[in-house]
Amino acid sequence: MEFLRMVFSMVSFITGVHLVFDTFSNGFNTYVLAGIIFAFYLAHIVWPKERDRDEDFSILDLVEFFIQLPYQSVAMVLRGIGRAFRDNDGVDVDL
Repeated sequence: MEFLRMVFSMVSFITGVHLVFDTFSNGFNTYVLAGIIFAFYLAHIVWPKERDRDEDFSILDLVEFFIQLPYQSVAMVLRGIGRAFRDNDGVDVDL
């Protein structure tokens, strides 16, 4: 079952990457943007979290890194924006 989840996650990730290239080659489309977000989020959700790491599968660790990268990048940006506006004194900009 874990193997099928990994395969489905990789297929979803590859679909998301294809949609990103489609956006750059054919122009922006809202439906394609929604498909990109959905594909990368689905790849993140489906990837098994508790994988058996006793075996030496460094290639799977690399695949996991790339599958988690888009989700983690967007999450980091949104957390940074939230921290900037969470302070009571507002945004501190030095000019």
